[in-house]
Order: sequence, then structure tokens, then C-alpha cells
Amino acid sequence: MVELHKDTLKNLRVWDIHGDDNVDNPLEGKLVELNKHMVLVSSTGAATLHQGTAEPLLVMGNGRCSSVMDAAMAIFDSAQLNWSNPRVAQRLPLPLKRTDDALIARAAQEIRRLR
Repeated sequence: MVELHKDTLKNLRVWDIHGDDNVDNPLEGKLVELNKHMVLVSSTGAATLHQGTAEPLLVMGNGRCSSVMDAAMAIFDSAQLNWSNPRVAQRLPLPLKRTDDALIARAAQEIRRLR
């Protein structure tokens, strides 16, 4: 079991630093192991972002997960399932993206109802 955090208090970012001190967004699929329980997943990156920096997802194991790195890779793989526009990378895995979209739409309806 892992937790998936879309946002962090520290606004973590990932970059590729080249030998000539040139800095770019990482390629999609870059995983950074912060410790044995925390991995950053860059599901968007240099090949698909033309503006701004990649916002990685934070995957945290709860101590019972046998491999947080495997879970992070599965999250990245699922984020590549973007049937609505295959040329555009998705930050979130498909089930979470659809759920997020539905919750945002529902919140917008609630706000309109309250006005």
C-alpha cells in the first residue's frame, strides 16, 4: 500500500543537469528515490512540456509495501494511458485523473448552487 501525493509542502521539482551547466526538465518516467519509503515520479517532462517545470508526484510507502519503487513505476505506467490525447503526457494515472476531473466538476456545481 502506498500514498500518492499530488502536492507537497516544499513544492518539490526534478531537473536534469548536464555537464555544461545546462538544466532541463527530466524525461518522462524519471524516478528519484528520496529514501526507502519515498519516491518522486516525474510523469511529465522534457518530451511533452514546452513551458514550466515538471511537477513530480510523491509516492510514499507505509512500511508494508514490499517495493515503493515498483509502485512508483506502476503509477508512471498508468499515467501514460491517455486515450483522449496520446501525444500529451498526463501527470496523474488515468483512474485518478478521471476522479479528479469529476470532483472538480462537482465542486464547481456546488459553488454555483451556493451562490
